[in-house]
Amino acid sequence: MNTVDHGVRYLDLDGDGVPDAVLTVESQPMAQDDSRHLQPVSVVETLETGIGIDGCPSTTRVVTKH
Repeated sequence: MNTVDHGVRYLDLDGDGVPDAVLTVESQPMAQDDSRHLQPVSVVETLETGIGIDGCPSTTRVVTKH
């Protein structure tokens, strides 16, 4: 399988009812482990915060999990 699964969540970190952060989760192609169950090869989480009126974040944090 050569596709990437994406998930996007808009977060309201300060509770004002307006999203001010975006969390994007990407799962890389699946692989089989020894028990024949499909497992994600890696997951990349990108959190963008401090999004200004121009749509650009002031902070971007990327976490990769294997």
